[in-house]
Amino acid sequence: MGRHTLNRPRHKHLAPLTHVLWTPNEDGLPCLPRPGTPGVYDPYILAATWHALHQHMPAHAPLTLTSPTDTQPILNTLYGDPPPDGQTPIHHLLRTLYPHWQRRLRDERKAAEGRELWPYDQNGNPTTYEELASGPSHGAGDDPDHPAHLAARSRLGTPSIDVIGLYQHPDRITWDPAGHEPADLRRYHPYADQDQEAHRLQRRHFLLNTVHVPHYWIGDLPNPTTWTKPEPAPALTDRPTLLLTPDGSPLDGRLAHLTYTPQTGLSRRRRPQPPVTS
Repeated sequence: MGRHTLNRPRHKHLAPLTHVLWTPNEDGLPCLPRPGTPGVYDPYILAATWHALHQHMPAHAPLTLTSPTDTQPILNTLYGDPPPDGQTPIHHLLRTLYPHWQRRLRDERKAAEGRELWPYDQNGNPTTYEELASGPSHGAGDDPDHPAHLAARSRLGTPSIDVIGLYQHPDRITWDPAGHEPADLRRYHPYADQDQEAHRLQRRHFLLNTVHVPHYWIGDLPNPTTWTKPEPAPALTDRPTLLLTPDGSPLDGRLAHLTYTPQTGLSRRRRPQPPVTS
């Protein structure tokens, strides 16, 4: 996190700078691993990132990205859109790699279904911290080199989106359902160079009020940044927001099947199925 001025107060006068190194092939395209090769980033994402950065690169000058104004649209293009149309070598490469990328996503979703950790079991009992371990097959309790209690579960899980949960009261917006912690969202914009202590406190509230909403819980709803949110709220710029009543019900009627409480988290009420007619 050294690139953020909040964490380097002695270097505020310096613009954060990142050097991106890449190895070209004979045709000038980036040298990529073969599809299926283990790695954090799929070859398609690497190639698409290379293409997106070059699309935004000014001639003979460094590329300046202002987060999130510039970075979020690029990320949306990489992970949400199909390959761009075109007949250049990079376009052919992207079209070749894209099916492998989609296959990897399907495989990861299938693997996630078998490893997902739910907050409650089928009997309504809360999940304990012991369930975070992958199990005794990865080590024995008396084995100092492979302790079972340190074998973390996979990070794979159901695709979800992070939203900021806030509570709407008659006269104010708060971080808590009881209304004791007012949320001042007009000051200390997350990307502005202002009061550091207030900035840190607000970011702490953001983290504590972040709710993970599985994609399939919201269906085909539009971009969550368009959900009901308080105005004015510059501190929430480009941050998906879930505005709740004190009892944890979303103000957006399209999300009426969801409920949130700090004690039990987010829950979903299954929508009634239409009656079957003969």
